[in-house]
Amino acid sequence: MMALLVPLLTVMGLRDGIIGTLTERLVNDPQNLEIVPLGIRDYPEYMFTRLAQLPDVAYVVPDTRIIAYTISLSRENYPNLQASAKSTTAGDPILATISPEMQIQGPQLTEIFISKPVAENFQVKEGDIIVATITRNVVGHVESEKVNLTVKGIFPLHVLNEKIILASLDFLKMVSDYQEDYAVPEMGWEGTRTRDASNPILYQSFRLYAKDMDSVERLRLALNVQGIDVITNAKRIADVKRLDRAFTIVFLTLLLVVGIGALASAISGSFDLVGKNRKSLACLALLGVPRGRLQLFSTVQAAISGFFSAIGACGLFFLVGNILNNVFTGEIENLPSICSLSITKLLISVVVVVVFMILASLCAYSALSDIEPSEGMRDV
Repeated sequence: MMALLVPLLTVMGLRDGIIGTLTERLVNDPQNLEIVPLGIRDYPEYMFTRLAQLPDVAYVVPDTRIIAYTISLSRENYPNLQASAKSTTAGDPILATISPEMQIQGPQLTEIFISKPVAENFQVKEGDIIVATITRNVVGHVESEKVNLTVKGIFPLHVLNEKIILASLDFLKMVSDYQEDYAVPEMGWEGTRTRDASNPILYQSFRLYAKDMDSVERLRLALNVQGIDVITNAKRIADVKRLDRAFTIVFLTLLLVVGIGALASAISGSFDLVGKNRKSLACLALLGVPRGRLQLFSTVQAAISGFFSAIGACGLFFLVGNILNNVFTGEIENLPSICSLSITKLLISVVVVVVFMILASLCAYSALSDIEPSEGMRDV
């Protein structure tokens, strides 16, 4: 039983270690669930209310431009930096890569989240101030405004490795208005036009995240129906799913073979055990022990044997798993463990083995029923 269980546990461990890790990364990395629109198109604000109501949408935020803003950032004693600015609000999944609290809070009007390259350029940390210079060209005359932006958080390098800041959607709307010569009284920026209900702001792009991997393709199709072309990480998701299916087929095949072999082995072992103890069982029957108790004794003995076999197999699995993890450490990029199983699955394996042994013991009851008490008289 132990020899059959160890390979099965190893395949399960490889499946969970490799596929489980890749799947978890796909789910936990919001960039893999991001759906990026293509082309130039104006989107009214109500469009995003509708998108947010789709069951497959986890989060959506509009952008006032198809291409990210380029904002000049500066800090005393440091060189100026041109950074791309994208909009964000509370609930943005990418903010969770900094901390769950950041995702819940989101930025205030003049707060920003910055990428690691921006932070390194200015040597800033959370709470520091960076000055943004916003310029516009009005009839050939260049005008500019400066605003102090507080660093709310810094993205890890593997999340954003370019010079990017995420700013409040309300702030970027004000920047857009200023650059189009609208007055922005909230910031004290003057303009020759005033934004009102008669000329609402139109958005040219958006950032949208699906709820899970299965939702990505459904959202792509739904957006295509509305005439919105998008690009997704569908290929990477499909590759992981294909690998998952392949491992699942291998696992189920091995499970079937091992299961049949284990049950046959357990039944054979139970019959052999009854045969070896035939005289002892006959003596017990001669002494008046009911056959039901003999069967119970046989079942308990099989359960104990199965339990210790499963424990031994789990111990060998840990040994094999550690060897595989040590051998392949660093061979697969950013994959710390290629063979691992949760304690819950190991406990389930132990329970399954014990149940197998009990079933095998019950199958051997026919051999036990053939034992006559008279067979024990030879030893009296």
